[in-house]
Amino acid sequence: MWRILAVVLFAANLLAQPSVVATWNDPNQGAFANCSATVTANCLAGYNLYDTTNGRTKLNSTVIPVPAGAMPTTLVTYTLGPYPNLGSRTIVATEAYVDGFGTAQESADSNTAAFIVKPASPASLSITVK
Repeated sequence: MWRILAVVLFAANLLAQPSVVATWNDPNQGAFANCSATVTANCLAGYNLYDTTNGRTKLNSTVIPVPAGAMPTTLVTYTLGPYPNLGSRTIVATEAYVDGFGTAQESADSNTAAFIVKPASPASLSITVK
């Protein structure tokens, strides 16, 4: 009689890639107008996030908008997901703005935020004992 003590099957959970939620405070809110169809210069356009772990990779495909009615104490939250890289990561935020000449610009980097991205745990573990 053959005995199979255990058969362990791991199914990768590809749909459960981790997301990262970035939150920051913008001290410029209230000091400058937000850019709009009628305000096209000397205004705040939004934010950009960069992964600076190895070089500088922009994480958002379009400028992250300024929340409506934002004031200096308003926290801005943006979800990056699924996050494209695993391991120890470092990101920074910048403020996108349009200067008095109507030229798009970007602020200096914020402080860095470091975190670790781990893959999802294996799913559908089963054991068969015969």
